[in-house]
Amino acid sequence: MTRAGADVALPRGLLSLLCLLAASMVVSMLGLYAATGVSQDALQFFHRPEDYAALLLQAPQVLKLAVALDTAFLFCYGAAFVVLGSQLHALGRPRALVLPGTGLMVATALLDLVENMHFLAMLARAGAGEPPGAGEIHGQVWESLVKFHVSYLGMFLLGWAVPTRTAAEQALALLLRWVQWPAGIALYVVPAALVKPFAFGRAAFYVAALLLVALIWRPRAGGSGAPA
Repeated sequence: MTRAGADVALPRGLLSLLCLLAASMVVSMLGLYAATGVSQDALQFFHRPEDYAALLLQAPQVLKLAVALDTAFLFCYGAAFVVLGSQLHALGRPRALVLPGTGLMVATALLDLVENMHFLAMLARAGAGEPPGAGEIHGQVWESLVKFHVSYLGMFLLGWAVPTRTAAEQALALLLRWVQWPAGIALYVVPAALVKPFAFGRAAFYVAALLLVALIWRPRAGGSGAPA
C-alpha cells in the first residue's frame, strides 16, 4: 500500500469503528433502560420540581451509568462526524453542505456534553437535599431542545452531501433527509402516549444510520478512499 493509500485508509477505518462504537452505546443505553426503567431522556422534558427530583433520585447510580454511556456516545459520534466530513470533502462533495453540516454536529456533541454535565450536577445537588427549581428545569429542557434541533439540521444538510450510488448510500440519504428530522420534531407535538414510541424510533434511527455509515465506509482491500 502506498503512503497516500495508507493516509486515506486510516480515517476510513476510524470512521467505521467510531460508528460501530457509537451504535453500541445506543444499544447499551436502550438495554439499561429496558432492564431498569432509568434513563436521562425523561429529564429532557419539563416536570414539576418535586417530580423532576424524584426522577433524578429514582436510582442515582443507574442514572450516572446512563449519563456515562451517553457521554461515551457523544465522544464517538462527535469524532465520527468530523471524520465523515473529511471523507465527504475528499470525495468533492459540496462544501456548502459538508462544512455547516459537520459544524452543527460538532456543536451537537458539545451541547450534549453540557447537558450531561448538568444532569450530573443536578443529581449531586438533589442528593444533598437541594433539588432543582422550575427555572433550572426550564433551562435544561430548553438546552435539550436546542441540542436535538441543531442535530436535525446538521444531519439534514449532510443527508444532501452523502453519495447516493449504492443501495446503502441511498438508504442513508433517505434517513437523513426525510426521516430523522420529521420524526424528531413530531416527538414534541404528538400526544403524550406516543412520546415513548417516537423516542424509541429516534434511537432506532441513530443505530440504523450509524451502521449504514460503518458499512458504507468500511475498510477495503487496496486502501481506496471512496465509499464502498
